[in-house]
Amino acid sequence: MNAPERKYLIAAHASAMQDAFGTFQNHEIANELDLDTSVTNPVNQAAAIADRLISMGFIEDARPSPGGVSRTDGALRLTGAGIEEAKRLMDPVEQRKELRRGLLRDIYDQANGSPAEYVYWPDLAPKYGYTDMPTPPSSIIGLAEQLKGSGLIAIETEEARVFRITSKGVDDVEGNRPQPQQNVSNIFNMSGTFYQSAVGTHNTNTFSGDLDFSTVERRIEEEGGADKEVLRELVAEMRELLESGQTLDKGRLARFNDKLKEYPWLAGPVAGWLLNFGTQEIAQHLPPHLG
Repeated sequence: MNAPERKYLIAAHASAMQDAFGTFQNHEIANELDLDTSVTNPVNQAAAIADRLISMGFIEDARPSPGGVSRTDGALRLTGAGIEEAKRLMDPVEQRKELRRGLLRDIYDQANGSPAEYVYWPDLAPKYGYTDMPTPPSSIIGLAEQLKGSGLIAIETEEARVFRITSKGVDDVEGNRPQPQQNVSNIFNMSGTFYQSAVGTHNTNTFSGDLDFSTVERRIEEEGGADKEVLRELVAEMRELLESGQTLDKGRLARFNDKLKEYPWLAGPVAGWLLNFGTQEIAQHLPPHLG
């Protein structure tokens, strides 16, 4: 779903919520979105968006249209899937994620998927309503900096006027995930297959004993998707183990194995926490003069 379609769906949801029958009119959404005035008939532009949303299963005819009449000419309503998607898109966190994904995709499209191509802000500006601005506004620069921090793009000029997508960014857009490599080094098996999963999915882990839970929690909020609750539970359990000094029974954390495989960026911190926990466990059993 592109940016105009997201805006349309959100506006349609707001309009339908104010209607006794839960319906909305296409021309009302066209007026509310203030579509590009250079388009001869903005209602037809909105109708094209509505037609795509109908094809996606997010909206539908509220009443059957007579023969020869466009299915977007009469009353429309959101389907159950459309209501859920609109609510998701209205969440502030989701909005920021969508904006970042949209900018990354736009840079990818302008570069034709090539990390060797430079993408210039004036070519992107019209999509964001900043045609006359020679440099991006602070909101766009903030998104670009986040993408740069994640290694998905490079910003080639100080004014953030030139971008380049990285190989990692191309993989992200195209849905290519690198195959995890098994670490052949010794595995300190403190919790059975769970620790093996933590090490095996991230070959470049360095176990520094970093206990920065807040950074991991923020990343879960941004990238955890539908698994946020499970990932929060994993972090909370690790924190409890480290702070309380409980015994780590074999298999206690095994239920999180699959999630570590799905989110390899979480494996490094988890392995570090486990190593830190193991150090605590060993220290408790050392003679006093060695502890």
